[in-house]
Amino acid sequence: DTDIITFSNGTKAILFLNPAEAGRIYVQARFGNGRKAFSPAKSASAMFGPMLMTSSGVGPFDKDALDRLTSGRLLDVGFDMADDAFVLGGTTRAADLSDMLLLMTHQLANPRFDAAPVNRARAALLASYGSSDATAQAVLGREMGSILRGGDKRWAMPSKEETQALTPEAFRKTWEPLLK
Repeated sequence: DTDIITFSNGTKAILFLNPAEAGRIYVQARFGNGRKAFSPAKSASAMFGPMLMTSSGVGPFDKDALDRLTSGRLLDVGFDMADDAFVLGGTTRAADLSDMLLLMTHQLANPRFDAAPVNRARAALLASYGSSDATAQAVLGREMGSILRGGDKRWAMPSKEETQALTPEAFRKTWEPLLK
């Protein structure tokens, strides 16, 4: 038994029960063009989106303030990227569903682009380059996604130069229009 509700803006809600997961509600919003929104010749901006999109907070609330506001509630929101869409979603429960939907709406309408998560991710990735060349298995793991797709860089780890060039301003310039 699946119910599909289509709203006036074209958004669809697909509802179904799963007795194996009583009490859990999975919420997912798919939008935009996913990896197709990026050039096959570049990867850094595409790769950093899923790592950073929900780590800055929302609107006026940084991640710490948001954690305090949502304390005691199940509002697990994450961001991912499929080939054909960006995906914002997570897990909640019936008592927190309206807050989850509100949080997701604000994540898209009022994203927060703090510098600290971008700088931390850049530093962590730069520190990993030495070990990513250490063994054949590490190199294959790093490059396999791109190799299997004819050299498409959207599935590869960014080069060291691309990672060094990633600034909070560049991240925001890339992602802000995609969220609209």
